[in-house]
Amino acid sequence: LLGLGLVFYSIHFNQYFNHFSDSLFVFQDQSDANVYLWNTWHFKERVDSGQNPFFTDHMFYPLGASLWMHAHTAFFGLINLVLSNPYLSINLGLALSFVLLFTGFTFLADSFLHSWCWAIVVGYLTTFCSYFLAKAGVHYNLVLMFPVPWVLYFVYTSYHKNGFSLKTLILFVGGILLSFFLDYYSVFYSLALLALYVLWNGFYKGWFQYFTKLKALILFGVLVLGHFIVRLMRISGMEEKGALWAAADIRQLITPLESTYFFKNFNLPTFPFPNDNLIFLGYGLLFYFVVAVLFFFYGKYKENVGFWLFSSVVLLMVVVPVVKINEETYWYNLTASVHFMPFVNHLR
Repeated sequence: LLGLGLVFYSIHFNQYFNHFSDSLFVFQDQSDANVYLWNTWHFKERVDSGQNPFFTDHMFYPLGASLWMHAHTAFFGLINLVLSNPYLSINLGLALSFVLLFTGFTFLADSFLHSWCWAIVVGYLTTFCSYFLAKAGVHYNLVLMFPVPWVLYFVYTSYHKNGFSLKTLILFVGGILLSFFLDYYSVFYSLALLALYVLWNGFYKGWFQYFTKLKALILFGVLVLGHFIVRLMRISGMEEKGALWAAADIRQLITPLESTYFFKNFNLPTFPFPNDNLIFLGYGLLFYFVVAVLFFFYGKYKENVGFWLFSSVVLLMVVVPVVKINEETYWYNLTASVHFMPFVNHLR
């Protein structure tokens, strides 16, 4: 699987291999890429001088500043301690992240599918999606997500197969700790997906298995209540600590970019595509959601279809915390409340 992941990585990035050790992969503006280059250089410079690499006096001199909350990407810095080449360290770190991300998602998918063929398909589509490929050229920290599938894999195998053990606990905690050296996005998503998984097995699975009109009304009520709670929090001026409300225009879910090979003729250049919102997921998701709803209410396999419906709703709530059209906000999902939470308020 590691070899196959390397092959997939090479297919997408081989055109950059001639400058693997002297340039960065930059698809757009290089300003953010320079930040990670500085991070990588600074980490080694501080370690070599016997100083704390998570603090700098190059900013806010002479007091200096902590770098823990500055997308510090210490992972690249650790590699640079060995290679002494920031360019090579970042490019190699990104390659390792893609390969390990693919391997992790493939293992996780096989736990559910019990078919290596389909697991590899899932691993590839999840890892080499438009979001990660776009971020690999501008926001390197957002690509460093490889502990996420492994953390979930350790939990799944403990819950359903091997039982909880000290070894699994160590691997789980190790994955979370490793995430702190990558980016706090990785920490948040590991724990958030873990919470969703526990909720599904502990509560939602049985709830959706025997769904009724009353339950549908309760679910709709929770969504409506969430909208008004978040809306009132914003109106009241509740402290956001500079959160980035970078929600996409809802039409971007069904509108591909001009660079999309198969769907470029479907592009609608009537509204901007900021880099944070490269969220086109193909048309399969819409079909998947409609079929799930129809089968849920009219089919015989409600337990499985309940999971389809649940996962579709969760995905839409995660991808679209705020529903916007033409810069007008029409709906706040309860997930938008993350923008009021310290430490993770910049997640988008």
